[in-house]
Amino acid sequence: MKEEGALGMKVVGFREKWVISLFGDIKLRRRLYRDKKGNCHFLLDKRIGLDKGSHVSPMMKKLAVQSSTDYTFREVESIMKAIFPWAVSYTTVHNLSNRVANSHIEEEEKKIKALYEDGVVPESKGKAVSYLFMEADGINISLQREKERKAEIKGDCLRRLGGDS
Repeated sequence: MKEEGALGMKVVGFREKWVISLFGDIKLRRRLYRDKKGNCHFLLDKRIGLDKGSHVSPMMKKLAVQSSTDYTFREVESIMKAIFPWAVSYTTVHNLSNRVANSHIEEEEKKIKALYEDGVVPESKGKAVSYLFMEADGINISLQREKERKAEIKGDCLRRLGGDS
């Protein structure tokens, strides 16, 4: 980290931050750097993988988010408090899960935009199929208290036969 500080970054000062980790609450004393463009950076946060504004260590975040895929946020909180007396609250688990989900959603939206607007076809990963079957169907439903009287719900399915599955 000293090399990065020597490459045009100047130390502005020190800041302290409490982080919840697998080993308990840890108090970090970090250097605040300013680059040539005037942007501020905490190199220690980048090195250990702390998100901006987060007070949860990367491993604690991973544990909370993975657990929230199987349990409710309140159940994750109670399970983590049974294991660690310093566990995060259910609202923190919810916020961490939202951040992870939003980053994946943004990534998927970029891929969709690249495919449909820019025409970039993703790699097929070497898979080839002999036959590709597609089924599509729709069902009309009556709407209540809407301007339109009817709407159609559409569904489709793809199946592949042969090749490297």
